[in-house]
Amino acid sequence: MMAVRQFIEAVLTDICHRLTVLGSFFAVGGGVFVWLAEHHTLVSAFCMVSGLLLGIYGAVLQRRKLHIDQLAARAHDQREQELHRARLSQINNA
Repeated sequence: MMAVRQFIEAVLTDICHRLTVLGSFFAVGGGVFVWLAEHHTLVSAFCMVSGLLLGIYGAVLQRRKLHIDQLAARAHDQREQELHRARLSQINNA
């Protein structure tokens, strides 16, 4: 079960990274397209806006995943501390 969860998290991380890269590619591609063909500003504007939106969406997803990972690590640390205290109390009571 844990391996499946780790696999899903790895896939989601990869998807977020790819969205960010794809967004920057669209934004840069739109800028280059405007530079090369000055008459297609609507297409290049669409590429730039969609690229910026994709890049921002990917970055937000990456930030959200980082926050969730930090919360999970904090919860894990708290559980470890509680187990340690319980073991110490068992040793002291024995």
